[in-house]
Amino acid sequence: MTDEAYSHRHHASVTAAHATRTVASSAAYLEPHLEPGMDVLDVGCGPGSITAGFADLVAPGSVIGMDSSADVVA
Repeated sequence: MTDEAYSHRHHASVTAAHATRTVASSAAYLEPHLEPGMDVLDVGCGPGSITAGFADLVAPGSVIGMDSSADVVA
């Protein structure tokens, strides 16, 4: 997938805004379903701020975040 397929592109301002998102602000609907020990795959994780929140909720389970843009994940 190329940046052209993602309408917001991966401009620094977009990535910075996405980095402020949390489970509570952007994925609260999932929180009741997450339990310690679960394994989570976050596809399209962007900079990983929500992914890190998932890791806190499911510890000692594991969380893998993946995104089509290696630069955004880095």
